[in-house]
Amino acid sequence: RHALRSLTVWLWTLPFVMAKDLGLLTGPVVAVLSWILFGVYEIGSRIEDPFQGTLRLSIYCDAIRRDVLTDSIARDTAFELEEESKVSVREEGEEDAIFELDSESEEYGGDDVPVK
Repeated sequence: RHALRSLTVWLWTLPFVMAKDLGLLTGPVVAVLSWILFGVYEIGSRIEDPFQGTLRLSIYCDAIRRDVLTDSIARDTAFELEEESKVSVREEGEEDAIFELDSESEEYGGDDVPVK
């Protein structure tokens, strides 16, 4: 934005400098020069933002986040035991308890799926 203002001021003052040397050709020369320089400025601004705001990266990022979080929930709940604990009896009569492990994901507090 600052470059455009500086270019505009420079082009407004250019005829005063060129009038002594070019005479009546000052107008057409300044017009052509202005067209060229503003065109270069426009090309530069298009290169800086080639999609001109039409590429909405937030939509893609939200979709990726949702997919990753859904996969995380599926992975964390894939091997959950239906009962809270299962007991197996050994030959000597000793019992081994298998307890359900908590999810390693700290982002989720249970079966709740975050909704946007």
